[in-house]
Amino acid sequence: MLAFELIKFNDDGTYDFVGEDESGHMCLFHLDGTGTVFEGFLLGDVASHQEKGKCPHCEFDGPFFLDIGRTNDAQAQMDIMGMSEKKIKGATVNLTALREMLLSISQIEEVQIEVAKEDMSDPYNMDVLNLYVAPRGPMLDDYKSLILEIQ
Repeated sequence: MLAFELIKFNDDGTYDFVGEDESGHMCLFHLDGTGTVFEGFLLGDVASHQEKGKCPHCEFDGPFFLDIGRTNDAQAQMDIMGMSEKKIKGATVNLTALREMLLSISQIEEVQIEVAKEDMSDPYNMDVLNLYVAPRGPMLDDYKSLILEIQ
């Protein structure tokens, strides 16, 4: 037995169910405890609101979710887990930890992490990790030592 509900996340990591006219993350709950150890399973979808009642076409009586769209995976991971992970060339990379590690280097002011495709015209091509680094302070040398430290 399953239930689909819309939820919103609180700042403390908990969640609340939303009302029928509120948007939220779609979550699947197993009511009888079978099939999963999770309290609720996030589907990765967001709906603008839900309605309950009978379908005028098939007479199904249940919840109807309107204006369904996908969440931004990286933003959803940050909201839920406090970190963002991505699989790059078969290895799982914690992008949040990588960014924090790079920002801890004294010569780095800011860093942008981009996960892109080796060949952008092929959606099934391998991912690559591109780092865009803004060095701290004026340029006094060619940054070879900074590049070595990042590698």
